[in-house]
Amino acid sequence: MGNTMDFPDLANRVCDAFRQQVGKQAKLHALPATDENPQPTLVFCPKGGKAERIYAAVPVPVPDAATITRLIRDWQRNTRKIVITPHVTIDIANRLKANEIPFLDAAGNAYLAEPGFFLFIAGCPLPDGLEIPKPIRAPRLFRGTGLKILFVLLARPEYVQRPYRDIAEAADVALGTVAGIVGEMRELGYLLDLGKNGKRLQQREHLIDEWVGAYAREITRRRKVRRYRAENPDWWKTADLRQFDALWGGDVAADRLTGYLKPGEITVYAKGIPGALLQAQRMRLDPNGDVAVIEKFWNFPPIEAEGDTVPPLLVYADLMASGDPRAIETAGLIHERCLARPDGAA
Repeated sequence: MGNTMDFPDLANRVCDAFRQQVGKQAKLHALPATDENPQPTLVFCPKGGKAERIYAAVPVPVPDAATITRLIRDWQRNTRKIVITPHVTIDIANRLKANEIPFLDAAGNAYLAEPGFFLFIAGCPLPDGLEIPKPIRAPRLFRGTGLKILFVLLARPEYVQRPYRDIAEAADVALGTVAGIVGEMRELGYLLDLGKNGKRLQQREHLIDEWVGAYAREITRRRKVRRYRAENPDWWKTADLRQFDALWGGDVAADRLTGYLKPGEITVYAKGIPGALLQAQRMRLDPNGDVAVIEKFWNFPPIEAEGDTVPPLLVYADLMASGDPRAIETAGLIHERCLARPDGAA
């Protein structure tokens, strides 16, 4: 039989794994929890360092996609905290590092950046004899075409009441796929059938977290992205994309929605190549260009409140996947203003 870990044991195991990786280059040990401080505390000191650095440990027993999405969104920057967890995959390790969230696991994977000390290790397998909760294969709802259907239902809640044919068209999926996904949503408690009173999405906040985590894992890897450079670098400030059957995403959409984020990269979503837009703005293909044209994966029309931007859910997901602290802060504003609402609210 393998060993499972409670939080104090987890703190000691990640310290042991860290010491095995770095040898004499740094010291790390755990202080036991107390009544005043119920969570473990880690004490770190690099070789030659004169002062110890104290970290409050943030235990994450199961670092799944939804948990990591919430962790990234709610992480307080410039605080002495470190994630400790039994094991992280390479994907999760890269997401945490991209968002400058330090972590240690019991296998020796780690990310820690301090003045005079930098460590990033990913890909270490789980040690023999150590058990962790096995990840459950994601339901179809959070994979492949299920993600496209869920995007429609979250971005346009009124589609919950629509016929399956309308949902299939909006998600650009086969009609038969919708029935299976909707049935799965009922079984998992995400969709409540009220009979004559229609249907209602349940656990909306959890669905958003799951979708955003899966989006970073699946959709961003497979999507088609073409890069261009415009003759006028400020063209995006006055352009209205609706006349070109295209929509703003990413930084520009966030700027339109909040006025808080100065765009670094220009993101445009369109079906196919928006030739009229490219011609009007005199854009040329450039693998290092600052204009990313991304293939749309949905078919429902924009609404007046969104102007010429993609739905706020997609803006939020792109910002959360960026790894940029300012973008993630802006994502929090979009979540608060556009996404947070009670179950069943339109």
